[in-house]
Amino acid sequence: MHHTRVLVVEAHAEVRAALAQVVERDPSLWLVGLASDFRGALEHAIREQPDVAIVGFKLHGGGPRLVREMRASCPNTRVVAFSVYEDRSAVFELLQAGAIAYLVKGADAADIVRAVDRATAGESTLSESVTSDVLHELADHLNRSRTSEDVRRRRVAQVRQATQPGPSRPSTSPSSSSRPDARSASRRCPASISSPGSPPPRGLLMRPP
Repeated sequence: MHHTRVLVVEAHAEVRAALAQVVERDPSLWLVGLASDFRGALEHAIREQPDVAIVGFKLHGGGPRLVREMRASCPNTRVVAFSVYEDRSAVFELLQAGAIAYLVKGADAADIVRAVDRATAGESTLSESVTSDVLHELADHLNRSRTSEDVRRRRVAQVRQATQPGPSRPSTSPSSSSRPDARSASRRCPASISSPGSPPPRGLLMRPP
């Protein structure tokens, strides 16, 4: 008979003992270790490579941090989070860390065994008291992601528009063809000084020598 190997991690001694009894009483489960803090739990997980780890949220060293480390060091271990907290932030913090299930303390033995079995099969489990909050938080998260994506697309479009080359403008420097010819200028503007021997232009007064 195949046994699901289970590690129990819980800071409170009474809760830890109760969880151990639940695991030991079920013939399909095999308790491979108990831990009360981050370091001991991670050492047990790396050494035993359990199928499922039941991890409490309020743990010295951080329950979510332990879940992340377990997922990195023991990729085949499924984590069932077990906590007294029912608020959205606690639930999502553990789920985002990598927990596949979230049970609120007070769940009976059958619920715990069922969550372990489902976790072994890769299926998620949420306590009924937190399901609606999780769904609302997920909807809010999707809406925020959609809004952020729209803002990103608008910014990308603005940057592309700003970096596109504009229409070419005609050069403002005068070309050689637009410069006035010296000869044509001399024809348009008569000389104000007469050549020797020629009568002075009309309108000019000659001063006596």
